[in-house]
Amino acid sequence: MNETSSAGPRVVVAGWYGATNFGDELLLAQVVDWIRAGGGVPVAFSVNPANTRRVHGIDAVALGDLPGIVEAMLAARLFLFGGGGLLQNYDALDPAHLGRFPAHNATLYAQYFFLAKELGLVTAVLAQGVGPLFSEGARRVAADVLRAADYVSMRDDASASLARDVGVDRRLPVAPDPGWSAARRLARLDLPAIDPALAGKRVLAVNLRRWPFDADWEERFANAFRGALPDGWVALWIDFQRTPNDDGSGYVDDEIASRMIQRLAEPGRHVLLAPANMREAMDALVSCDAVLGMRLHAALLGVAAGLPVLSLEYDDKVGAMMAQAGLPAAQRIALPEIAPRLRGALHALIGHGSRPMTPSPEVRLQLAEAALLHRDILWQAMQAARARTPPAAIAMPPILSQWLDAQPALAPAIRSVLGSRVA
Repeated sequence: MNETSSAGPRVVVAGWYGATNFGDELLLAQVVDWIRAGGGVPVAFSVNPANTRRVHGIDAVALGDLPGIVEAMLAARLFLFGGGGLLQNYDALDPAHLGRFPAHNATLYAQYFFLAKELGLVTAVLAQGVGPLFSEGARRVAADVLRAADYVSMRDDASASLARDVGVDRRLPVAPDPGWSAARRLARLDLPAIDPALAGKRVLAVNLRRWPFDADWEERFANAFRGALPDGWVALWIDFQRTPNDDGSGYVDDEIASRMIQRLAEPGRHVLLAPANMREAMDALVSCDAVLGMRLHAALLGVAAGLPVLSLEYDDKVGAMMAQAGLPAAQRIALPEIAPRLRGALHALIGHGSRPMTPSPEVRLQLAEAALLHRDILWQAMQAARARTPPAAIAMPPILSQWLDAQPALAPAIRSVLGSRVA
């Protein structure tokens, strides 16, 4: 790789990309646009580099390819962490896991960050939704990242408050999720053209997610949702987490929709969407008449499109975003509230004579424009990266030495990548 091209300096971007989680892919698409608009060249670390190259038209390196990651960083000026909820420990975020690469949990993102710091890159932690941080170790790792980053932005006040609670005393700019800005590019589809079963019906987009931290929420949901659709309505199920085929021809699975449809056992009331790509899934969601959204970006997109939305909130980060958008409490349900509240809330959303609240066009525009603060901070970081002269020689990064002590077989490839730049 070359350090720069005629288009500008390289920016390496780390997040949960290529998996494919459509919310994370939406964030990556937005960040890629911002990097290019700022004159840079994005390179992503990805679960599936071939898919990321195909979908986003950018270079990509496999998450665990340590020689490729070091090479990408040496060729770059800026390391970008996020956006999204990367500093959390539903999946372990633990300093004990920093010493062996790759950490097979959320600690992996911190490993990238500390390597980038030791290689002398400018670092930006962008649009982060922080937490939960259940353990002292997770709190320490999150604080170390947020204190050491050259540039930081949060996506909600609760994340900034938690960051301060764990000892981050720097200024923490807060702006809405970049998804509010990305949503303006979505287009409405002709749903009956996708599936004739939708013709002549009003359509409720249903987006759920796998959530193993509440053992029986799916049963509670099925019991409450079964028979709850009014006459003339059909549910269009749209999963946002899917695994792509290696050849890019489609996906090998869905996340939860097919088993929930089977569990509900209501023929003719439920349609499963099998989108060809992220864009089709999101365009289909905003083309519906209302949204029942569990994933953060499904609820966000429904609100951004001006649709009546019922937010099913498995985590505080979803609640923080819906509160930021002004969605009323009557249209927000925490998982423990499913049994007593879901049926009535759904009737209020789409039943006869229902009058659900939708944020005004002015509020939605304000959210989209306010989200551009993340772009502006990214551009500041890119400008700083351009101005920083890369060192002609570098010391072997201590964290990299530690990883190679644990995996000596990688040492020749890493030393070849580092070449003469090691002092």
